[in-house]
Amino acid sequence: MVENHLGPIAATYDELQSLPTLGRTQERYFLRPSSAAAVHRAILQSVEVALYNTTDLLNRATADLVRGDLGCASLKMGWIYGFQRILTVLSLTANQAPLTNAKKTIHIGESKPYRLTLEALQRFDHAIVATVPKERLTTVLGSGNLDESTFRVLHLSRIASHEITIWDHALSQIRISAHIGYDNLVCPEIIEAAFQDRSLKGDTYFAQFRALHQIPELVGAVLAAHLRVAIQLLSKRRYEAATLRLRIANLLSAIVSACLRPLIEQLVQADYHRIRENLGMTSGSHSAILHDQLLTTIYEQLAGDVASAARTDRCLPLRRLMEECQTFRVFVHNWRAEHLHLPRNNLGGDRTRSLIGSPDALKAVETMCRAAVERDPLRIGENRGSADVSQSLTAYLSGEASLDRLILRHAGDATKSRFPHVQARIGIFSKTD
Repeated sequence: MVENHLGPIAATYDELQSLPTLGRTQERYFLRPSSAAAVHRAILQSVEVALYNTTDLLNRATADLVRGDLGCASLKMGWIYGFQRILTVLSLTANQAPLTNAKKTIHIGESKPYRLTLEALQRFDHAIVATVPKERLTTVLGSGNLDESTFRVLHLSRIASHEITIWDHALSQIRISAHIGYDNLVCPEIIEAAFQDRSLKGDTYFAQFRALHQIPELVGAVLAAHLRVAIQLLSKRRYEAATLRLRIANLLSAIVSACLRPLIEQLVQADYHRIRENLGMTSGSHSAILHDQLLTTIYEQLAGDVASAARTDRCLPLRRLMEECQTFRVFVHNWRAEHLHLPRNNLGGDRTRSLIGSPDALKAVETMCRAAVERDPLRIGENRGSADVSQSLTAYLSGEASLDRLILRHAGDATKSRFPHVQARIGIFSKTD
C-alpha cells in the first residue's frame, strides 16, 4: 500500500470508495436488486452512511468548540446540515417507494449510528452551552449575522436540528415487503466496516467525500436494476409495468442528485487539495454503476428503445412511459451539468490536469457533457443547430472579460502550484490511465 503523511493513497476507485466491502451485502443476505426490499435496503444503508458521517462531524465540531474555535465548528455545521438534507431526501423516498405487499415495519431506532448520532448531538449541545453563555444567546440570535462564527454555529444548528426532526419522523416506521429483520436487510456491520475501511490523519473531509460517493453507488446499483427491468418490459410492450419501474428510478435519482449539493457548497478548494493525493489515480468516470452504466449505457439503451417505440406507437400507456423517461433524461443531463461544479471549484481551468492524466480536467468534463447531449436518442424534434448566444449571459461568462474566467484561471494556478507532480505526471501519477 502506497501512503503519504496523511495515510493510504487509493490504487483504484473501487478501493477508494470501499466498494468491495459494500458489495459483501449480497453475500450476507441476498435480495434481488430489482425487488422492493432492495430499494429499502439501499435507502437504509445510505441512511447509516449519512449517520456515521453526521456523528463524525458532530464529534469534531464539539472538539472545535472545546478549543474555542467557533470558526472551524461553523464549517463542520455546514457539512452537518448538508447531510441532514440528504437524510430528509432518503426518508421521503423511503415512504414514496411503491410496495408490492408490505409485510414488516422497520424502525430507524434499531440503527447503531442513529444511537451514536444522538449521543454526539447531546455532547455538541452541552459544548455550545458551555461556550456561549445563555445570557448572550438573545443578543447573538437577535442581532447576529452569517459572517459571525457564533451566530453561524447557532443558526446552522437550528436548521439542522429541525431537519433532523423531519427525517426522524419519516423514518420512525418504514414498511418493507419482506419478512426480514433490520440486521439482514441493512447488514449494518458491513456499512460500519466500509466507514472505517479508510481514514486519514488530521482534520479533513475525506470521510465525507467518500460518503457522498458511496451513497450514489448504493442507490445507483438498485436504480440501474430497475432501469434494466424497464428496458425488458418495454421490449415486450408492457408499457404500464415499465412505467412503474421508471417511476421508482426517478424517485431514487433524487438521492443521487442530493449527494452533489454538499460537495458543491461545502468542499472548498483548500479542503479538496488536502486530500487530493490520497484519492490516487481515480476519477468519477471509473464508477461502473454511475458513469459506465447509469448515465451512459443503460440510459442510452432505454432512451433509444423509447424513441424507437414512439415512432410506431402513440398509445396512452406509452405516452406515460415517455413522460417518466423524459423525467429521467432531465436528471441525467442535469447531474452532468451540476457535476461540473466540482472541477470548476476544486481544480480550476487553464489546462489543469486531472488525477488520471486528462491535460485539461475541466474541458474534458465539459466535452463529456456535450457529447452526452449530442448522442441522446431522445433529442427528437430538438433544434440541433447552434443558437446565437452572442448577447447571452452564458456567452459573457465564457468570455475573458468575466470574473468567472479570472477565478477559473487563478484556481487552476493554485492547483498546478500545489501539485506539480500531478501536472508533470511524475511519481505515482506517471502511469497512463
